Amino acid sequence: MNDTNESWRKLLTSRTLKSNLISISLFLTALEMFKERVVGLPKTFFMDISKPGEYTINEQYKKDVLSKNKSRVYASLLWLKELGAIDQADIDNFDEIREHRNELAHNPLSFIADADKNIDFNKFFCLTNLLCKIEKWWLVHCECLPDMYSHDAEINPDDIVTPSQWTLKLLFDIALENEPKENFYLDGFFNDIQRS
Repeated sequence: MNDTNESWRKLLTSRTLKSNLISISLFLTALEMFKERVVGLPKTFFMDISKPGEYTINEQYKKDVLSKNKSRVYASLLWLKELGAIDQADIDNFDEIREHRNELAHNPLSFIADADKNIDFNKFFCLTNLLCKIEKWWLVHCECLPDMYSHDAEINPDDIVTPSQWTLKLLFDIALENEPKENFYLDGFFNDIQRS
């Protein structure tokens, strides 16, 4: 009976319901951003821009990336692993994150109304940290970021704020009705979130 009461309380408490709905939405949004970004990076790498105004993906993309897995996301992750951007533990973590995402997407009511079912925020932070890790590696190794620094200076990835990192922080702040901080990147992005 206590579990039933707790489940009703979880569902009918406005603040809890709102928090759970926002959290589910943020988790699903973060995963879609992750997939879009991870699939997009190798496509950018293999983009043929030899003809002005025409952008096509060259055939090497199919051989080097798509041949690794039927899923474009996993094929792209395996390609990034091959380059040294991530390791197998990161892919294993993504498997667990994706499983949790599927639970949230296919049965959200159980996380909203069942006292025994709760969103795993550690997986959310793991997902966002993995996305930041990939983007920071990409900016340092594949983009023009090194040109912005003197050749003698070392690039500290902790000093880089990635596009997805900034976007997710902004979404998080607005969804929780926090005033976005102009200098959040100086304080350590996800450490700040985990403290709040």
